[in-house]
Amino acid sequence: MKFPDNYFEDEIREGFFVTSMMKRNWAAQLEVLEEIDKLCQKYNIKYYGDCGTLIGAVRHGGFIPWDDDLDICLLREDYELLLSHADELPENYALLSWRTSDDWQEIYSRIVNTTWYNLDKDFLEKYHGFPYPSGIDIFVLDYMYEDDDQEEERRLRAKMLIDTAITFMHVDTITDEYQQCLHDIESMLEVKIDLNKPIPKQLFLLAEKSLTEVKRKDASKVCFMSAWILFHSCFWEKKFCDQLMDVPFECTTIPIPVAYDEILKAHYGNYMKVDRNGGMHDYPCYAKLEDHLQKKLGRKLWECQWDKNELNLRRKLKEEEQLQAEQVNDNIKKIEALIETDPVLYGNFKAQLDALKQGLSIKSFYADSNQDVVFLPISPKYWRNFNYFWHKEISNPDTNVYVIPISYFDTSIDGSTLFTHYETDGYEVPIVSLDDYDISKRHPSRIYIQCPYDDINPAWTIHNAFYSNILLKYTDKLIYVPMFEMKDYDSNDAKSAYTLNFIVKTPVMLHADIIYLPSQSLKDEYINRLVDFSMGETDKNYWDKKIFVEDYIPKESEDNSSSKAKKTLLYYSDVAPIALYGEKSLKKIRSCLELLHDASDRLNIIWLISENMKSVLNSPSCKDGKKLYGKFLNIVQEFKKGSWGTLAEHISDIDYTDVDAFAGNPCPLAHYLNYDKKPVMILKEYDD
Repeated sequence: MKFPDNYFEDEIREGFFVTSMMKRNWAAQLEVLEEIDKLCQKYNIKYYGDCGTLIGAVRHGGFIPWDDDLDICLLREDYELLLSHADELPENYALLSWRTSDDWQEIYSRIVNTTWYNLDKDFLEKYHGFPYPSGIDIFVLDYMYEDDDQEEERRLRAKMLIDTAITFMHVDTITDEYQQCLHDIESMLEVKIDLNKPIPKQLFLLAEKSLTEVKRKDASKVCFMSAWILFHSCFWEKKFCDQLMDVPFECTTIPIPVAYDEILKAHYGNYMKVDRNGGMHDYPCYAKLEDHLQKKLGRKLWECQWDKNELNLRRKLKEEEQLQAEQVNDNIKKIEALIETDPVLYGNFKAQLDALKQGLSIKSFYADSNQDVVFLPISPKYWRNFNYFWHKEISNPDTNVYVIPISYFDTSIDGSTLFTHYETDGYEVPIVSLDDYDISKRHPSRIYIQCPYDDINPAWTIHNAFYSNILLKYTDKLIYVPMFEMKDYDSNDAKSAYTLNFIVKTPVMLHADIIYLPSQSLKDEYINRLVDFSMGETDKNYWDKKIFVEDYIPKESEDNSSSKAKKTLLYYSDVAPIALYGEKSLKKIRSCLELLHDASDRLNIIWLISENMKSVLNSPSCKDGKKLYGKFLNIVQEFKKGSWGTLAEHISDIDYTDVDAFAGNPCPLAHYLNYDKKPVMILKEYDD
């Protein structure tokens, strides 16, 4: 699977910090999904993205930024078919389920590319440097009894068997009480439990048998069994699973139900509302294995280690510089005294002494003239946060400002380089090459940097010549401006609290003379973390003198939006309502467009149409789809003929920064505009 060159970089998505290792986790999961998809294509097995993956596809166009796993769902018959052919997956893959594992207790199954961490070179290359197990959670949809009482009995029976199985997983000795429990189950279900075989597995399989009692032909509804058993929730019409469509997901596509809206509402209610604390496991999913690997390697993979000596590095450098200067001056005086004793004998030292003095005067020469200020950006896309400070520096007539792009490297867990990035195109300011400016000789007054990690990030790095502890030697002021555009922080968000450590507890925080942050709330959070990091060796006052607040993050064309004569409204029509509700939905679309046309003196209308409109409505599984598509095209022609607005058929055609408001069906653009605090109205599928 092909990923963009910059895909594996750390990133802020919707205010959430996604680490480069999490990106590799995502990519590895997509590789596993690709293998599963090949198998499903071979045997005509229908599956679709569900749970957080389905929300991600509909709301974000990819992973939910704070999600860390991939979920797919299948109807029971497709589920059975997939499991029966799972042995055809690559040989290192493993199926984890009640059937294959004696200690598996989840209601869902899982297919993984390994069951432990793997540092093999070929494995790391295949899975983008991610050494831990990557896999797909596989959920099953089962058919429901039409009779509510019968279905409730089945649900409670399955729950009892699962709860009992989990209990027996923690039992070492079968007491009389436990034997009576098993006897009661045997009598109730008319089965025999073999005490010489793993009891939990037998109970899980009995639970699974109960889940398959209802056949497709006898049911009108299906239930998402994991949630149905545990929470008595998540069921919907069987027909909602009949038709699938492919939608963008990261740099690929995944199938989702055309009736995604109905299914997501059954899962979550208002699924367009963001809840970062959702999820059924600890974040990240590989945290425990990361701990194991760190113990094996004998070092931390991420965390910077607290070292008070590093905190005092600037003071030590000044002391060493002062000592060296004193030693050099003493030597000069001794040589001058020696020459004076016998100018004829020692006169040949005079030229060498003058050269030494000339070399020592270089630094003072630059200090006495205009000051050099150097910016070391990593990429044009990270220049935005530097731009504010660059303008401040160039406004000073006594400074010479140099922008020197540096390279960065994607690395494997063993530190080897996977890919080199060196970007010089795309800067809107003059740049110079490292070949044209020697930092060690010029000794600029101030150096601005944006990489916080030095050598502690296991997924990417910069050349060690640009580590913060090295650059300290070549400048009077080392200034750190984070490359990531994070301004707001919610201390109640557990996942953000976890990821924030990776950009706070870093070497640059110890070494930089000045640190700039874009908000007081973020500064307060940084200080709290750093005081904790220092284990009591620093206090808030220390960091308060080092960290400064500047509103340097550029605003997204706020002035342009407020000054526009006419606002731009994006209206989005998804294929799903038309496929599900037919002419009722078409009538809704027409009435909305007519209403918007009436407001054309105040609004620029962009009508965005689902990219799946033609393929879904013309597919054999869509009832009256071709007829509906024809009527939809009539609306399109009317829109064009009447010059009601601009028609867009691809989401990539929309520059959402120019959009002032949204109306229509759920889609990623609605979510992004809402995140930017622009008006968003999700419309009903049709008017009752």
